[in-house]
Amino acid sequence: MAANQAWYDEDPKDEQKIEEYEHEEKRASPWAEPHHFEDSGSRVVGWFNGKAITKAEQVSLLRTNKDLKRQYLDDRKAISGSKSKEWAEPLAGLPPTWQAFWSTVPDLDAQAAWKAERKDQQRKERQKRQEESAAHVAKSLPPRVDGESAEEERMRLVEEIGKKQKVLAEIQQQEIAKREKTKRSRAFDKREEAEFRNISRKCDKVSYEHGILQGKIRSSDTYFNFLLEDTKAMHKKKVITQNRAAALMGGQIDDMKGDVRQLLKVAAETLPPPPAEEGGSLTNPSGGSLKDVTTEEEASASEAERVTPAK
Repeated sequence: MAANQAWYDEDPKDEQKIEEYEHEEKRASPWAEPHHFEDSGSRVVGWFNGKAITKAEQVSLLRTNKDLKRQYLDDRKAISGSKSKEWAEPLAGLPPTWQAFWSTVPDLDAQAAWKAERKDQQRKERQKRQEESAAHVAKSLPPRVDGESAEEERMRLVEEIGKKQKVLAEIQQQEIAKREKTKRSRAFDKREEAEFRNISRKCDKVSYEHGILQGKIRSSDTYFNFLLEDTKAMHKKKVITQNRAAALMGGQIDDMKGDVRQLLKVAAETLPPPPAEEGGSLTNPSGGSLKDVTTEEEASASEAERVTPAK
């Protein structure tokens, strides 16, 4: 149904409404004579080759015949364009005063009058500009001398033209010199811009490399600081471990010395003394007593304890 909307002259919404009321019982009007309702499909909507055609035949012809289809679309476009022109606002684009006046005479063409008025205004403005330019040229001309002939006036004007041409030539020379200066200054500016861009690129490159080196230096400093801290912590742990080991060994040595002294004392008390000999005994060959030996050993042990670091 949507594909055939372009070929129908009637509104498809109206056809849908008719279909909705197909099954409704149709009652004849009491004021009208009873007659048979004509089928919309068999109703004649046009003529083709001298024969009457229905709506279904019209749709099939428009689908199959491209020339008829193109002509039908052109006609619909022309009709829609004419309708849009007919319904256009006749006072659109006019000033408010014109709209207020021409709304009182809707039969007259306001747009044509407005176009004629605009043309008249443009013509007057053009004449005014021409008169102003002519007055400006007349003011620029030198005043005429009284009692001067045409030939004398021509010679005088030729001399003035020559003077003005010289002034014009000087002005043109100055203009050429200024243009040359401007051209040189622009060339210098372009050269400076190119040098500035090159130097800027070099500075950016050097700054980038400098930043990389600074980052590397900071990274290496951080890395070696961490290594130093780890080495210090490890050294401190090792020193503490060695001190503890030395203290434990010193304590074990002192315990072993005490055990040896105790054994010597027990041996001296329990064993019988050997037969005395000249120059000393078994316990003290140098002739001294056991008490003196024990005292010397205790003194050496006390000195060793002073030398051994504390725990």
